[in-house]
Amino acid sequence: MFSNAANNSLPFSEADLRRALASAEGRQLLAMLRNSSGDALGLATQAVRRGDYASAQAILEPLLRDPRVKKLMEQLQSQK
Repeated sequence: MFSNAANNSLPFSEADLRRALASAEGRQLLAMLRNSSGDALGLATQAVRRGDYASAQAILEPLLRDPRVKKLMEQLQSQK
């Protein structure tokens, strides 16, 4: 999704993430993830803090299949 030359373990940099979340699409995406069933965003965040990116991806994958989420992700990627 995003490039991260400083840390190859993440697919994006902190600056990329801040820029994305500052956009209207990023705020809408975050709201959708927060409103998802269960605490998927919280669980994924905990996994990332542990360095377990595979688990974070597995937790979020069902949400990322949502056509609305896919559209927002595409819009964010095109803003790079």
